[in-house]
Amino acid sequence: MRGKKFLLILIIFLLLFSGYSCKKESVVKKTVLIAGTSANYPPFEYMDDNNDYVGFDIDLLKLIAVRAGYDEITFVDMNYEDILTSLNENKIDVAGACISITPDRLKLADAVEYFTTSHCIMVTKDKDFEPKSLFELSGKRVGVEKGTIGEEELDFAVLDKTVIDIAISRYTSMDTAMMDLDNDLLDVLIVEGEFGKYYASKGNYKISVEFQTESIGFFVKKGNKVLLDKIQKALDIVKKSSDWNNLIEKYLVIKK
Repeated sequence: MRGKKFLLILIIFLLLFSGYSCKKESVVKKTVLIAGTSANYPPFEYMDDNNDYVGFDIDLLKLIAVRAGYDEITFVDMNYEDILTSLNENKIDVAGACISITPDRLKLADAVEYFTTSHCIMVTKDKDFEPKSLFELSGKRVGVEKGTIGEEELDFAVLDKTVIDIAISRYTSMDTAMMDLDNDLLDVLIVEGEFGKYYASKGNYKISVEFQTESIGFFVKKGNKVLLDKIQKALDIVKKSSDWNNLIEKYLVIKK
């Protein structure tokens, strides 16, 4: 009788332990890539009507995350000028927001180049004023996004006095900048080239000139070579696939 009781207890114990082990093994921690962006800069990153993150950078990062072996990717929206700081404070893993690669930025973080672009001067279509260079902006009201190469170039022009008597509005939100341009609170807006083309194709805007060709990239914390290599290898795979041309067609080819 004691033997039967012992056997019964043993069976119950084994069943319970087996169930616990299975449950324990089934809890697998997912690998998540946290990406910082500034989702008011179409066609690279913006929110659609369902408040979902969309855009060239967003879709490209999703493809890269899969090919780099991550289970998920999470996007964190923030001001453009705060992205690299957030990266170095370990709040995000990668920064993707049409960020120009410059020597100063490479002192703060490492980058993987993925696209070449330019900056441009944008005006509303009803304006006769169509400057062909930054040097024609003297006496004008100029809008620019904070932390961009456009802002840097404008500041250089003011510093060396090739542009004088200029009123500069510096924005953390391009939505606000566009509204100010629409409401005639600005004469011109300095923006990234693809952003300018996007709005010129859809609204009451035109590009008067393009300038300052530059490379843009995804940034990771300085010294994080493991993640940098993962992103580079994954990007190389994407660029050799049909996904790359599909992204170009979807977001960067202007539809008439």
